[in-house]
Amino acid sequence: MTEENFGTALRADRASMGFTQEEFCSALSKYTGSVVQQQALARWEQGAIPHYSSRLNLFEFLKHAFALRDIESEVLKLGFPESTKNKKNVDELLKIINDQTSEISKLKDVIWTLLK
Repeated sequence: MTEENFGTALRADRASMGFTQEEFCSALSKYTGSVVQQQALARWEQGAIPHYSSRLNLFEFLKHAFALRDIESEVLKLGFPESTKNKKNVDELLKIINDQTSEISKLKDVIWTLLK
């Protein structure tokens, strides 16, 4: 899935629901309990991938809304979009944590030596 595909699919889903961007945001916010601004939706429709928690809320809302209408969501057909920003796999993050832990340990040894 590309970001453009996501934006196009989201715009198509909103249009098939008959919502303006503000109406869609209002319905999404009521369903999820978290506020979604029209500007954020506009960015998503241009291809920006929402943050993880917003994606979860959006997908839950679309599942619910399209199940009620008994039609398929274009976004749900694409699958759950992965963020393209700041991608780091678990191994890279664990390496960073291990490196920092090692540095902290060395600093502790230096501080204890100085305090003695």
